[in-house]
Amino acid sequence: WNSSGMCFASASQDGSVCVWDLRSTKVLTKLQTQDKNACRVVKFSSGLTDLMAFSEHHSRFHVVDARTFAYEQVVSAEPDRDISGLCFTRNGSKVYSCIGNKLLAYDVDQTSRRSFPDGAII
Repeated sequence: WNSSGMCFASASQDGSVCVWDLRSTKVLTKLQTQDKNACRVVKFSSGLTDLMAFSEHHSRFHVVDARTFAYEQVVSAEPDRDISGLCFTRNGSKVYSCIGNKLLAYDVDQTSRRSFPDGAII
């Protein structure tokens, strides 16, 4: 669920992520993992960053502008390793990815995010 409670996202084995709008019960957008790898987890940030992140089965996760869903940044976490978890901090300043027995932290550039919505996220 996003922070307003009006949208939720579903992740699928076929690598697709659908974002649904509860007001219209229609899909707002459909995103895809690279190479159609399975999608493991999808999360929305809270706070002012308005982001959504979803992980692929191996090595990568995506961070998406949850305002328009038009901008997406793909992050290569660690080659040939399974991603088992993904989450944002409560204020949206970091995104964490769990790979094997490692927890990796990435800073969200909140200044750029608020100033330039299509700028780099991480």
